[in-house]
Amino acid sequence: QADMPVSEPVTLSVSDVVREIADVAGGSPAVPVGEGWATSLTGTLFHEIAAQLLRGEDHGSWQSVLDRDTAGDTGLLTRHVYQTLLGPKLLQHQAVLQSQTRAVLSLWTATQELCRMLSELLSAGQARGLIRFSPEQLRWEGADSLFLTETALEWVISKHGFRAPVRIRGVADAVWFHPVDQSWCVLELKTSRRSPEAELSQACLYHRMISATRPGAAERSAIALVYFRPELEVVTFNADQLRAAQSRLEALAG
Repeated sequence: QADMPVSEPVTLSVSDVVREIADVAGGSPAVPVGEGWATSLTGTLFHEIAAQLLRGEDHGSWQSVLDRDTAGDTGLLTRHVYQTLLGPKLLQHQAVLQSQTRAVLSLWTATQELCRMLSELLSAGQARGLIRFSPEQLRWEGADSLFLTETALEWVISKHGFRAPVRIRGVADAVWFHPVDQSWCVLELKTSRRSPEAELSQACLYHRMISATRPGAAERSAIALVYFRPELEVVTFNADQLRAAQSRLEALAG
């Protein structure tokens, strides 16, 4: 009975796999950078700001303020984010944040970095025809080809010798296609970084899950993890690194 094949997949989360990779490597799943820039509150506020900025239907989103002529205007987008998203949140939590000056300044730095990166991405996407502003409808078209926001992703592994398929699931804060590098970037809104082994594993997992979600879309040479420290940091993994990591991940999942 124990050796009989099981058709129902066994489900693991990205966090489960990354944590196990870190344990096998003898490291910690998350290694703080210095003292870390965010408190629990400012970290939560940054997540909320990023989510509202990237969601197309939200009044605070980039689509509500940018048009064909201003897609690359970082200053306009930054002012919009401060007035519409960050400023009201700072006022709402003013009493608590008075004792967190350093974390608030870092939050502002991270928010500006996010706006700068988004402006550059939108400008490049528009130049290459991936997104288009419709003056008739006063809305953007094609944004869903550039972004995946808070999207559930999964990768099912079924190999000879497995008694059941393994389904790995995860939800990325945001995933976007880089028009210049022709690669996918996974936005990580964590304020501490993982071990190098865990970072590579996470990149490989997202690469495979994006491929499964959008067949052919992620079969590219690289994938990048984008962090805010609070300054922008991009960690890119090439095809050779991803192939090696995939073999190890399949064995570990099995």
